[in-house]
Amino acid sequence: SSCLTQWFQLDASIPAAATNYWIKHVIPPLEFGSMHVLLLQMALILLTMCRFFITLLRPTFLNRFVPFNYIVRGHVYLGFVIGAQLFVGLVVFLGFFGSLCVQFRNGTEKDNFCAKLRSEVFLTGCGTFLLYLMILFTATQRLLPKFMRSFETFYY
Repeated sequence: SSCLTQWFQLDASIPAAATNYWIKHVIPPLEFGSMHVLLLQMALILLTMCRFFITLLRPTFLNRFVPFNYIVRGHVYLGFVIGAQLFVGLVVFLGFFGSLCVQFRNGTEKDNFCAKLRSEVFLTGCGTFLLYLMILFTATQRLLPKFMRSFETFYY
């Protein structure tokens, strides 16, 4: 299913007079689409480090279309894009479900969104973000104290 499909499903299920109509209508499809873009980027970042195949493909005609000589730059750029997207997605998720949970507890929202903050999707997102931070800080040597500088932890 696509973001547009989810948009139309939400359009049919959420009455226009519902509290927080636009927030409930816009945020889930955006998060859904963002999740799938993130999954694609995570697959692409692995392909950028297939050094053996990159070396084999470099002398072929594909080198005219794919910049194999600059693939490490693409890997670094993609890593930063993934990190920014993870951070924004986590903040939006927390803001969306957190505000609706607070409104539910205050009695102004009829749907209970508090359970989503303890769901496996949220916990997986938090774990992914923490693992990303660990990889970022070990890969960015200048940010670490000398005794922690070991990119080889993930390389071997």
